[in-house]
Amino acid sequence: MPSIINNPVSRFLYVFCFSFGASALINQANHRGYWDNTIYRVQTVDFNILSHTLPTKLSYALMAGDEGEIQRTLDSNYGHFGLVVTNCTIERRDCPGEEVRFKTDSNFSWSNLLDASTLAKSEYDLLRDPPPLYAEGKYNDARDDARKATGFLNQGEVIGRVYYVRGVSPNFFSSYFVWIRSWPEGLWADSGAKKYYALTTLFAIALGFASWIVIELTNGKWKQQKRISESLLRQKEAESEAQELRFQNQLNDYQLLESQFSDSQKLIQLHQQTIYEKEIQLKNLNRDRGQAVHQIQQLKNEIQIKDNKIKADEQSRIDIQKQLLENKELLQQKEKELGSAQQSKLQDQQKLEQELNQLLQDREKLSQQLLTKDAQVRSEQEIKALYEQQLDKAHQEKDEAEKRAEEVHHSKEEMVLQNQSLAKENERFKQQLSEVSQPNQDANEFEKEVIRVLDGCEKIKSREWEYLFRYDASRDGKCSQATDFVVIGQSFLAVIEAKGYGGKIISGQNILNSRWYCQNSQGHKIEVMSSWGINPYMQVDTYAKSLMRVFEDLSKKWPRLKKSPRKRIAYSYGIVVFKSEADISDIPMKLSEFRRVTTLDNLISTIESVEQDVKTLKAGRLVRASEIMQCIQNTSTFRHRDERVA
Repeated sequence: MPSIINNPVSRFLYVFCFSFGASALINQANHRGYWDNTIYRVQTVDFNILSHTLPTKLSYALMAGDEGEIQRTLDSNYGHFGLVVTNCTIERRDCPGEEVRFKTDSNFSWSNLLDASTLAKSEYDLLRDPPPLYAEGKYNDARDDARKATGFLNQGEVIGRVYYVRGVSPNFFSSYFVWIRSWPEGLWADSGAKKYYALTTLFAIALGFASWIVIELTNGKWKQQKRISESLLRQKEAESEAQELRFQNQLNDYQLLESQFSDSQKLIQLHQQTIYEKEIQLKNLNRDRGQAVHQIQQLKNEIQIKDNKIKADEQSRIDIQKQLLENKELLQQKEKELGSAQQSKLQDQQKLEQELNQLLQDREKLSQQLLTKDAQVRSEQEIKALYEQQLDKAHQEKDEAEKRAEEVHHSKEEMVLQNQSLAKENERFKQQLSEVSQPNQDANEFEKEVIRVLDGCEKIKSREWEYLFRYDASRDGKCSQATDFVVIGQSFLAVIEAKGYGGKIISGQNILNSRWYCQNSQGHKIEVMSSWGINPYMQVDTYAKSLMRVFEDLSKKWPRLKKSPRKRIAYSYGIVVFKSEADISDIPMKLSEFRRVTTLDNLISTIESVEQDVKTLKAGRLVRASEIMQCIQNTSTFRHRDERVA
């Protein structure tokens, strides 16, 4: 900022010059407004008054030849505008050879500009002998630029004309400089354009002075803030230097950490190498374990073979023992026979002894064989014990592996069960989603709310009621009458038109034949739109009647409904539903016998009242909702709107 602006006196001079210049521009507009508007209209009023009085007086003065009175009369306006009397004695506007006989004595600029062209542009009145009684021209308003004829005509000889010449506004700059030279007296002027000059200039200077004070106060506050900011800046610089020092220390620590990190990376690589070697060893151990398991299996097979062989040897030993017992019994039997027949069979004794010796030898051989078999059995049992010890160790390792496998299998089963549960939950969610989205196709937000209310109704859930969404109730299909909802109950059809308006619902005096409007809290109104007619009542009334005619046509073709003992088997109602927060106090809830208006929170109770009305009306017989639904669904002439388009 330049140093000259930093000086309060310089700033005061700048503000004063700006204020004075601004007041000059405003005073120029005041000058134009004063002379071109105020003075112009005042002169219009003066001319209008003079046109009603001056021609008569000047005519008398001319007739009397009193030139002094004529001049005094013309000078009575102080010369602010011109009154000119000429010698023209004809009535038409153009008057050749016209000369000025008398005029207002004035020093104003209009007097210097007075000529024939000025008179040609000015208004005038005729002077007559006898003097005129009526004003032949007038201004209807002070703002009028041209005079209008009054319709009155004066009789008499024309003896002259009096012209009304408007004053010319002075030049603004010359007038303004004259006013400035008249200071300080000119500042206290109380009339004319100078009054406005003074007021505007004083106000501008006062406003400039106030602005200068505000600037000085703001500048002082700014300088104080600047000193505070500089102090804070120095403090921030000191903190920045300290922070830079801390940053340098942190950088050194970071470099140290980087070095440590590099060492850690080397240790990690070494550790990873060790892990890799351990993994290889583990793979080798697993391979050796597999081979050991294979060997254990082979040992098991060999042990099984040995067990079978030992069992066979045991069976052979048992058979030999049985044979020895049989031989012993036979020997005893032979001894008894020998004792009993010793005397009678001496010749056979030697033979028996030989046989006995032979038997003893056989017995000895059998005993040797039995001892050999026992030794073989004991050796095989030791081998079997060793194998069983190895087998037990293998079984322990196998049990541990099977235990871990069982834990993994158990975790896998839990994951499978969780996946199955999630799959079932996902399937159930998809099914619910498909069930919800199926009737909700192309529905707006308020229709979705209506669907949620209907789906939550117990009578809908129990299938005591049914409902259709977006069905076309037109009888011939040439023009669409797509209902929002059709609730089907016992012997009634309820056409529901959903209007998503939440303000106050109002209408004219004739609700059924007037437009409906929704008014918000600020009083703004918007029209409640309807597809048929001018209001929702006409729409729902048209749809309900069309639906009833269609149903009557269908019932004639549907055998189960055709057998009804009475003509009327169902009633068609129409319900207009607004949002729960809507105010429908100005609309009667019962528009007619079969037409209703309600809000979403009272929709179910309104349908229940419709059902009660049907029971009170005592229809021919109460037709179940399922029969009506089946009649509609099995008849090709009543279809969904989307199916018609398809």
